[in-house]
Amino acid sequence: MLGRLQKRIGTGRKLAKVETQIGLLRRVLAAILVVLAVAAILLTIEQVRALGAGILASAGLMSVVVGLAVQTPLSNVFAGMQVAFTDSIRVGDTIVVEGERGSVEEITLSYVVVLLLDGRRMILPSTYFTTTPFENWSRRSTEISGNVVLELKWNAPVDYLRKRTTELLESSDLWDGRSNSLVVTDAVGGLQTVTIYLSARNAGDLWDLRNMVREKLPATPPCRSGPRSWCHRAQPNGIRAPRSAG
Repeated sequence: MLGRLQKRIGTGRKLAKVETQIGLLRRVLAAILVVLAVAAILLTIEQVRALGAGILASAGLMSVVVGLAVQTPLSNVFAGMQVAFTDSIRVGDTIVVEGERGSVEEITLSYVVVLLLDGRRMILPSTYFTTTPFENWSRRSTEISGNVVLELKWNAPVDYLRKRTTELLESSDLWDGRSNSLVVTDAVGGLQTVTIYLSARNAGDLWDLRNMVREKLPATPPCRSGPRSWCHRAQPNGIRAPRSAG
């Protein structure tokens, strides 16, 4: 079935949406079939049918007890359906939850599995995504923009850095060609802050692209070691999180 759908709608965002919704529908139908099968089996037992009247008589009390017992599980189930069919996240989306970045690996009726950058898996209840704000970096498109911040000495050759940045980006397959800008965003105490704006096809490529620029740009001529060098230091903590494409 998924093979035929892939031929009809192609790959990418639409296919991910359909796969997510079909996977959830399969789980819902499986749960319904199990309940109906158990009910059918029980109804074939004479003793169970005889208890039916007593069970119905106490249905009011039982509904209260059962309602309290399954309140959280049911809320997770309905939240899982809401997540899948409102398209807030899809399998493969890059998201940020609890300060951690990762990709959505699995969406079930009651929980969502997020694969983090270091290989760990964060398992969150479905209600988390309907009640808590989170970032989805690939909601409309996987394309994403970000920046690299470098702190350099006052005599850093900005024009050369701008030219060198363009050369680095154009020589890399990671750059998608949308954003390329180098500007001085601050100058205090003999230092100037240079911000480089760039873009990539997805969050993974952007991560690698920023690392490449951060490593190669200050390490190329005319940047030389020594007291007269304009290369002060790169700011590892000054690399801000990528912003959404736009």
